[in-house]
Amino acid sequence: VRSDMTLTVAGLSVIAEDVVRLRLVDDAGVTLPDFEAGAHVELSFAGFRRRYSLTSSPSDRSAYEVMVLRARPGRGGSAFVHNQLTVG
Repeated sequence: VRSDMTLTVAGLSVIAEDVVRLRLVDDAGVTLPDFEAGAHVELSFAGFRRRYSLTSSPSDRSAYEVMVLRARPGRGGSAFVHNQLTVG
């Protein structure tokens, strides 16, 4: 996966207690690069850098989806996603 992409949160939904699903789209609206099952993406946000498994279908390149488990205790990345991250 390219390292120079800017992605926007297009969807954020609670899947289970302490688990949210993020739907990420390219800011330019272009089709995202191919990936294989088991691939990861490194996200940079609010001073954090975290790696997440891509959970979307490799055949749907309109968006990437990742699941974020709230880590207890954690270093702040998952807490930021759960408490402060918003669509857009």
